[in-house]
Amino acid sequence: PVPALAGFAADAVRARVLAGRLPEARVWYALARDEAAVSPLAAQAELLAWPLLRLADGAGAGDDAQIQLEFWRVAQSQHDAAGASARVRLLAVLLRALDDPAADELESDPARPEPSGPARHDPAGSLLLGMSAAAEAGRTGEALLLALAALGAERPGAQPPGAGRPEVLARVIGGLMAVGLEAEARALALEAAVLGGL
Repeated sequence: PVPALAGFAADAVRARVLAGRLPEARVWYALARDEAAVSPLAAQAELLAWPLLRLADGAGAGDDAQIQLEFWRVAQSQHDAAGASARVRLLAVLLRALDDPAADELESDPARPEPSGPARHDPAGSLLLGMSAAAEAGRTGEALLLALAALGAERPGAQPPGAGRPEVLARVIGGLMAVGLEAEARALALEAAVLGGL
């Protein structure tokens, strides 16, 4: 990437994250960060891409999370005000599932909608209970299969992860983390983030 393309860094980061090419995503993020002082488009691209790197490895770009999150909220409102609160909630859910302390800052957002209550017939809920039990017992394969089944029950068809209740996605990611599948949990969180508009 060259400096003239720094304004496109957020899209480049998203594409590379979905393709599993995190080193390339970091290069694009670094370009946007380096050009942010001279280019408003690069500055916005840096802010929009930051959560993806935070989800990828828990460290993001190594900046202070509270400050970055506040700037990210502002950038979200400028980028697409109508969907900003849903994206804030999605990022909070994903960070919390990955046990990232940055979630505390987002979850204190007074505009955040409350999670929906349990459904009457909740096949995902039963599968999640089984997943939790399998994870606690150290049965990795069973926990993984139940996690995938819960996601499938929550989002029939070809909907992206988290298209149903974000709480289900969070529990699946947490279950994967609990059985030592952190890379898989982070990959699922990144896919949900990108497909959810982050």
